Amino acid sequence: MLPRIPRWAATAVAVVLVALVAATAGTGAGPDTARAAPPPATAEAGVLGLGARGPTVRALQRELRSRGFRVAVDGVYGAGTRSAVARFQRRLGLRINGLVDRPLLWWLGLSVCDLPGPTTARGAADGRLRLGAYGPQVCTLQRQLVRAGADGGYGPQTRAAVRRAQRRHGLRPTGVADARLRARLRARPVARPQAGALLSVGAEGPQVRRLQLALRREGFGLSSDGAFGPQTRRALVRYQRREGLPASGTADVALLRRLSATRARHLVAFPVPGPHAFSNDFGAPRHQGRHQGIDILAARGAPVVAVAGGVIDSMSRADTGLGGIRLWLRDDAGTRFYYAHLARIAPGLAVGSRVRAGQVLGAVGRTGDARGGVFHLHFELHPDGGPAINPYPELFDLDTGGL
Repeated sequence: MLPRIPRWAATAVAVVLVALVAATAGTGAGPDTARAAPPPATAEAGVLGLGARGPTVRALQRELRSRGFRVAVDGVYGAGTRSAVARFQRRLGLRINGLVDRPLLWWLGLSVCDLPGPTTARGAADGRLRLGAYGPQVCTLQRQLVRAGADGGYGPQTRAAVRRAQRRHGLRPTGVADARLRARLRARPVARPQAGALLSVGAEGPQVRRLQLALRREGFGLSSDGAFGPQTRRALVRYQRREGLPASGTADVALLRRLSATRARHLVAFPVPGPHAFSNDFGAPRHQGRHQGIDILAARGAPVVAVAGGVIDSMSRADTGLGGIRLWLRDDAGTRFYYAHLARIAPGLAVGSRVRAGQVLGAVGRTGDARGGVFHLHFELHPDGGPAINPYPELFDLDTGGL
């Protein structure tokens, strides 16, 4: 179930290697002499070292503890934290200097938004933010993009969100956030979808086009360009009024099924409602056999929710086996859904507990055979309780911002 580390993650690791080698180049310091060297300076922008304090240090300490290093989680970068970092660097095969920079934090899945200093020159030349940039400007951009998730690192997910925003604003979808896009985002941020709505004004993509084609079949004249604008909303409102439905101008799963405009036959909600990324990796080779689900990458601790109403069939709060902390959900039609590699299961849930669609079941982690890899949810779909089928088409239809 553990996904292969993608090319962009490997690039981030390479950046870590270059940055840390540069920080110690010419000193001749090895693993033993590095500990006796003078304490590193902490004034350098975007670098954590002795004397640093705050939530980022605390998050780093928690991450080190989760990897088996004994360190106090007090938010203070003292000698104990520096020693743990040095041991961690030795484990990774990095030069040992006791410093943690932005690429290493981001590779660990931690936000760099609270670190001081400007956005790095790499990937941020001439005010143009692109893949590989780190820092406050990236954090601001991500918050304006709504779905990207503010971790301060310009990765593939942020690039995809930039392309979507560029299309909405009538700009060429380059994936590079230039001055024009950033000015438009400041003046008119991307609209957040209405709560509870799957499709609303501002959405775009194949699912919107299927909705438009369905409304055309119902006799409403509108273009099928895949962009949910005022024309699509007006047609949807007229359809809802004709059918005696609440005229919200938004489309949820039930309405899309009524119009035969969705491939989601078993899922009502997307399993990770926060910022995430996923691709069609069903059937891909894994060390334990062919992949039986879809891996949804998300931040550590991101909420995981029930994709349908039903009962908890089985669960394990113990980090054991391939799936680690895991659970099975069964809907009233007998379809089963498997959630694996969770960081935790929500308090109060037990085998036999009834849950509603969208209810929080747990949090994204990397337990089981995902330990040490990227944070993600492994999700499987078993219609009628039988063999797993590819859930990607349904996931894609329930997530207009999926990669």
